Amino acid sequence: MENTVKKKKKRSSRPSSANRRRREELLLSLMSEPLREIAEEAAEEMREYVRVKLVRYFSNEKIEEKVYYGRKQYEYVPVTDMTALEHYLKTIFVRTGHIGKDYAAGLILNRKKPGYVFLKEVRRIRPDFAQKYDPIWKDAGEELMAFVDPMQCINDACKLFDRARIMELLAQNPHTKQMLREMGLVRQEVVDRVPERYVDLYPECRKMMRHFVLHIGPTNSGKTYQAIKALEKAGSGVYLGPLRLLAYEQYERINADGEPCSLLTGEERIEKEDAFFTASTIEMADLDRFYVAAVIDEAQMVEDRERGGAWTAAILGLRAAEIHICASLNAEKILVRMIEECGDTYEVMYHERKTQLIPESKCFSFPKDVKKGDALIVFSRKDVHAVASEMKRRGRKCSLIYGALPYDVRHEQAALFASGENEVVAATDAIGMGMNLPIRRVVFLVRDKFDGKMHRYLHTDEYKQIAGRAGRLGLYEKGYAACVDEPERLREALRRKDKTIKKAVIAFPRTLLGIDAPLSAIIRQWIEADSSAGYVKAVALRELMLAREMEADGIDDKEFIYRFITMPFDERDDDLHGTFVEMYRREWSGRHYDIRSRLVSELPETLKELEHLYRLYDLLYVYGSRYGEEEALTQLFAMKNVVSEKIMELLAAEKFETARDWHKF
Repeated sequence: MENTVKKKKKRSSRPSSANRRRREELLLSLMSEPLREIAEEAAEEMREYVRVKLVRYFSNEKIEEKVYYGRKQYEYVPVTDMTALEHYLKTIFVRTGHIGKDYAAGLILNRKKPGYVFLKEVRRIRPDFAQKYDPIWKDAGEELMAFVDPMQCINDACKLFDRARIMELLAQNPHTKQMLREMGLVRQEVVDRVPERYVDLYPECRKMMRHFVLHIGPTNSGKTYQAIKALEKAGSGVYLGPLRLLAYEQYERINADGEPCSLLTGEERIEKEDAFFTASTIEMADLDRFYVAAVIDEAQMVEDRERGGAWTAAILGLRAAEIHICASLNAEKILVRMIEECGDTYEVMYHERKTQLIPESKCFSFPKDVKKGDALIVFSRKDVHAVASEMKRRGRKCSLIYGALPYDVRHEQAALFASGENEVVAATDAIGMGMNLPIRRVVFLVRDKFDGKMHRYLHTDEYKQIAGRAGRLGLYEKGYAACVDEPERLREALRRKDKTIKKAVIAFPRTLLGIDAPLSAIIRQWIEADSSAGYVKAVALRELMLAREMEADGIDDKEFIYRFITMPFDERDDDLHGTFVEMYRREWSGRHYDIRSRLVSELPETLKELEHLYRLYDLLYVYGSRYGEEEALTQLFAMKNVVSEKIMELLAAEKFETARDWHKF
């Protein structure tokens, strides 16, 4: 008798026929007239789902948290942490609630779970908790309306139903018909104001004849070194790099060569008297100023959907007679195409790697196989501290390098490793771009990372960028790369040819601020407009959400909004976001935000708190540099140095924070 295996039926993610009919009925009603009652009916449909979810939460189970601004991150949080619950509810309530101008649009068409439904259930299940936080959620309906995106609702509806039928129904709704007409006019003006050729966004630059020198080659091939020497030979100019740390390195190098050089980043400014050179982050490029020469570093970043627009703008619009571009091999074609489109001249210099890079064939065993000169690579702050703690337990000095550290602390940690005082370095991919460290071997303790949207395996170019740091010229004849498992994958990644970059990212053009419409509507229509051949639009969800938030506060000055939404800070951090809101509200009311009021008299004792304090001071500095007083900035800069020194002190005392077991490596 044959054994039969009973297959478990896979639960369909599609709605049942009854639910589909119900949804279509609601949709038809929605499209014909704007009724608040429809939203209430739809909310009732979701009550059971919400009730179950919250009951699970309050019965000591765990729950998924969805980070806002379109960035999906699934993370389990302990149910006893009321602050985490508050954050969870506020996140869904404010950030993902798309309640359209017809009230029900976001709920029905976008299939979101709006915050007021959650709040209603919280009040029913835990009135004590709701009472405590009710003031936070006061005037909830008005706040939700700040995040209206009717066009997104309509687009989502067209994915679920026949587009022609949707548009037919929308035409019956006078309110929606008017909205579509206005949106159409905005989109047309966006199209009219953006030239067909993006190079024509920079007319003053098109009057020049620039000469480009492309420095093409892999990591550790001396590209940047040669470009900087050419910059110094030109007598004056600017260095533009992707990180504050790299800008700081070039600032120090050029000054050490006897050439006065200033430092300019989004969060800091150090001006040297009679400086002929400036080392800067790419976003700070001044496209209105003329330079004798310039260096644009790590130009393969031109394809990055969030930051690539800054590289594209610099290549198309930087007013310099001689421009040196450093990039990886896969960026050569796109860079040449952009330069030819500008009508400028160019030459290409190919750089070979100075030392051989050898992938090891056996699996690395941590911590047994750790040797002096190793760079131990992980992809989170917690894992860096876990590795450093294990090294400390075994009596080995370890430097730490990761993104949350202030750049001068990272610089100091790199110096300790370079001097040999610390045997090894535990780092994230923050070491992958340009940091010149005496690394003999790069060891990947993990092969996956969270990229802001999802956990994924490393890409080929990431393996090469990070592993390429091994084998410092002048110290080692060869560099090595290793990993804890499947070494053949590492070997294949280093051997594989990088995928050619085919499109450059274009950022939101400031020229569109002149359109007579809310900035959020302009950004939305710009995102949805077609891109020119060879280009792709930058991801502008962050700017879109922040613009809507400011408009909901009654701010209608587009220049004012634009200056604030382009401030660099982590909008997912509640404290930083709250500070940002208070800043623009005070500035809009005609009162400056008091920077000095946030300067602490007593520093926190933990690294995590100090790192957060430094990020807060970064935001304060950006605001102060645009709206504040020079005296307050001087005090703030001094406090930033104090925080950095405290962090250095804790790291020197090896007070690492480990919440994970190194055995996982």
